[in-house]
Amino acid sequence: MALPCSGRLGVLAATASLTLGGLAIFTPTADADPISAAGVDTFTYTTDYNATAAFVSYGDKFGVRDDYADGYRAVGYLEWYGSDGTYYKASVQDANGTGGDFVWNNNHNLPEGAQVWLTACLRNGANGADFRCHTDSRGRA
Repeated sequence: MALPCSGRLGVLAATASLTLGGLAIFTPTADADPISAAGVDTFTYTTDYNATAAFVSYGDKFGVRDDYADGYRAVGYLEWYGSDGTYYKASVQDANGTGGDFVWNNNHNLPEGAQVWLTACLRNGANGADFRCHTDSRGRA
């Protein structure tokens, strides 16, 4: 399933396929968003769709991508419980600005089938407070 490109107002990368009486109908382009091609299992956006966090169960990697040139960095969090019940939380940041690829973190070995919580946030500077965060809990390692 191809996912819409993110950015201010969550605008889809699309091409007009038909205009009728001032009403345009859009169809997605083939290069709309490479997130599904990366094998992403779970993803979430900030509340304003200006950053995307993604989790890939194969290899237990997660990443974050800045989707809008607003001066903020994108921050992603991955949370899970180990097989012994220990709580873990890892993070990754994309401070490279908009238009780039995901910044990935794959330094973890999650228990197979463990539920993961994935959060996408924005942050003003390296030590600023997170804001416009959104969490998705559909993921499994």
